[in-house]
Amino acid sequence: MWVFLRKISTIVILLFVCSICLTTIALADTTTPPTVSINPINLTTLPIATHQTVITAFPTTQPIYEGPWVFSGQVLRGGSWDTAKPGELAVVECYCSEDPREAGHLVGSSVTDAGGRFEITISEECRFYTLSTTGDPATDVHSQSGTALPGARIRYEEPLYGKNLAGNLFFYSTGEISATPAGSAVPAGTRFAPDTPLSGVLVILALIAGFLGILKKRAQ
Repeated sequence: MWVFLRKISTIVILLFVCSICLTTIALADTTTPPTVSINPINLTTLPIATHQTVITAFPTTQPIYEGPWVFSGQVLRGGSWDTAKPGELAVVECYCSEDPREAGHLVGSSVTDAGGRFEITISEECRFYTLSTTGDPATDVHSQSGTALPGARIRYEEPLYGKNLAGNLFFYSTGEISATPAGSAVPAGTRFAPDTPLSGVLVILALIAGFLGILKKRAQ
């Protein structure tokens, strides 16, 4: 009987010691749980070491060149584009406008040199730039980036950035008849000159006439 009571008392003592140990461990863990902030945190104001964010500046955009602009080209005179020669002392003008239906006001001009070349520098900004010659209008025009208009004019429209403002050509026809380039096809209706050699054709005709004469004699 005493042995049984001793075992029970030993078990009770062990349980009591275990409960004391668990209580001590629970009381020792007094760490306060983190609280959630009501207001959002601005990460850009925190030190870099806190949120490990590296802020890089946005790439800068290069400004677009806004002038002054230089229009250039050449004035030519002749029977055709191929045979034309530089036109010296021709006046080329540039007009500026906001309405495509109007030429606008004069903003620059240039007189061609001995090579027929002109160059007009424009500082004023507008939507349309129109190049034309003074006096009698040119017969034809040609431009790389500009638009050919009736009356032998050349028009540019903003933006001018990236456009070819050189190579503007004005052509004046002198009414001369240009020779047909060597090796080209002969136009329809072209007659041979009187001095065109026909020896080969005459020989063939003579042979045909002789052959017909022989046949006629045999028939008789």
